[in-house]
Amino acid sequence: DELNFKIVYTFVGDELEIAITTEKDSVYKLPIIADKNAEIKLISQNEINFRNILAITASNEIKTEDLSKRYFNQVGGFEYLPLEIPLKANGTVKIKFTVK
Repeated sequence: DELNFKIVYTFVGDELEIAITTEKDSVYKLPIIADKNAEIKLISQNEINFRNILAITASNEIKTEDLSKRYFNQVGGFEYLPLEIPLKANGTVKIKFTVK
């Protein structure tokens, strides 16, 4: 099955907002570059903070296997934390990145 997404990026000051709309229930996968020593805190089901520098908030729940687990990307040579945000058919999910 083919999935069609509409993604709108909005940059304002120290914030980036990504608005995602899709026709079918699906999951938006977001790899966040973070080495294994990076301090990451789950503030709520919808908010994660990285090193008290970057906050990621979403209008839906942010899911991850384990905040301490990282994956290594051999192509880029970096470690990342995989985040997943569920998307409902014909709904819009907003993800906001704020630099503190």
